Amino acid sequence: MAQNGHDTKEAVDDAQLKYNAANKEAYRTGTVGYHHPDYIKPYKGCNTHFPFYLVQPDVDIFQARPEDTVICGFPKSGSSRLSAIAGMILNDGDSSFLQSGPNLDQKAPFFEFCTPLNEKGPRSIDMLNKQPGGRLYFTHLAFTAAPQSLLTNKAKVIYHIRNPKDVMITLYYHFISRILSNFHGDLNEMVDAFTEDRIVYGPYFDHLASYWKLRNEPNVLIVSFEHLSEVQHPFGSSVSN
Repeated sequence: MAQNGHDTKEAVDDAQLKYNAANKEAYRTGTVGYHHPDYIKPYKGCNTHFPFYLVQPDVDIFQARPEDTVICGFPKSGSSRLSAIAGMILNDGDSSFLQSGPNLDQKAPFFEFCTPLNEKGPRSIDMLNKQPGGRLYFTHLAFTAAPQSLLTNKAKVIYHIRNPKDVMITLYYHFISRILSNFHGDLNEMVDAFTEDRIVYGPYFDHLASYWKLRNEPNVLIVSFEHLSEVQHPFGSSVSN
């Protein structure tokens, strides 16, 4: 017998609670904060950061699919909004994509997400490897550090850019609001991190350049946060095509 709506919601909520508990426990047992010398590890021209660099060996061998839709961009450039829009388009504009079922971060997971326990804890890459058919996910990795199968296997790549001043300020508030980041600097620290190429997932302009080089590839679309905010922006038709 099929589950009714109430039973389905309870199952989803229970799964989310277990996921959150596992995530919290993993961070409790081994957190490296923003100012720790091991917080950032440069990898293939990208400042990967703890704990997400732990999953990088599996990122390198990940096999994207032609049916995949991958949202790529620097942190705080609009990944969640773009994931929501892309998910709606992929579901023929059905609002239930956003209004029911798991949270958006489960429907469009953060690709390199892992906990300090790495493969012993919850990881997005494991969930994606088990998911059949086309998948929707987002990454903050520069293309140099992202799975090269995104290009070779012709996944649909949407790269989003945003005014770096807005990125910088939003990223600052992101860090001071996350206790686990253990960030105790000020906005000047964030500015210095940008200008000195110490920022997470930076260097910033290298990140942009890594995808800009792909702008003429038929499976790559580049959009900006600001243009996407315009009422008449033809984003939906661009993605559909």
